[in-house]
Amino acid sequence: MFLSIKEQVTLIAISLLILALESAKNLPILVSSDVFQAALTASFIYSILVLYDTAKSVFVILDF
Repeated sequence: MFLSIKEQVTLIAISLLILALESAKNLPILVSSDVFQAALTASFIYSILVLYDTAKSVFVILDF
C-alpha cells in the first residue's frame, strides 16, 4: 500500500512537470499542445486506476 502512495505522489509530480512544460514560453524542442494534453490525460487515467486499486485493497483489508 505504501508503494501505491509513492506512485500517486510520482504521478502528481509528473503531471505538474507536464503542466509546467506546457506553459513554458521557450522549450528546447517544438512539441504540439496535443502531446501534452495526451500525456496529462494518460497520467490522470492511470492515477484513477491506482486510486481504485488502493481503495479496493483497503476495503478488502477492512472486510476481515
